[in-house]
Amino acid sequence: MKIKYFIRGLGMGILVTAVVLGISGQSDMSDEDIILRAKNLGMVFQEDITDDAEKPDIVQTPKPTEEATGVPKEAASARPEAEEVTPEAINTNKPAENPAPKTISFTIERGDWSRMVSEKLQKLGVIKDSKEFDKYLVDNGYANKIKVGDFSVEKGADFSEIAKIITQ
Repeated sequence: MKIKYFIRGLGMGILVTAVVLGISGQSDMSDEDIILRAKNLGMVFQEDITDDAEKPDIVQTPKPTEEATGVPKEAASARPEAEEVTPEAINTNKPAENPAPKTISFTIERGDWSRMVSEKLQKLGVIKDSKEFDKYLVDNGYANKIKVGDFSVEKGADFSEIAKIITQ
């Protein structure tokens, strides 16, 4: 290949790319439209703060409207309120109760590789690091022995226990 043709083709490619991006990069929104949209979403501008009182350190923004968020008022107000913590509740001398270990159920489907199983277990909170568990399965020969089916594992189980459960 001649270098002359290569450089000519590269130059033409750059030129065509610049033209395409120049045409498609046009914005349909004017500055006023952008400012109006920002105000509807709750943005506060410096000139919107009144000068008759001292300027507060923290500016409270109005809550976004239903049109701006797309969430109906009923759904937005249905959030549960935080419970009030009383000093009596804090100063209890009861020892912390250890609840029974939580059992997590999951399904391994045909075609799931050890990496996929590791990622499922991490998403469910059974293990902390999917890559580390996958490396454990591969290094110890469990990766090719994973069975298809429904399994239950206790949250916090170690790698060897989990590997034995999914390869039985």
